[in-house]
Amino acid sequence: MSNSNRITRESMDSIIEEIMGISDCDWLSEDSKPREIERILVDAGIVEVIEEPVEGSGKSAD
Repeated sequence: MSNSNRITRESMDSIIEEIMGISDCDWLSEDSKPREIERILVDAGIVEVIEEPVEGSGKSAD
């Protein structure tokens, strides 16, 4: 595993807590919860989302 995938236990626990909070909250719609979870992972530097090119447009969806 690459060193870039390493985070502290404290950071991981915090991220899990945030994700569980989103899953349990009733003020977010079910449709918006995945985007909020994505935001947490991106903000934490765990993932970088690469958008697929939009078909037929010749442009990427970035």
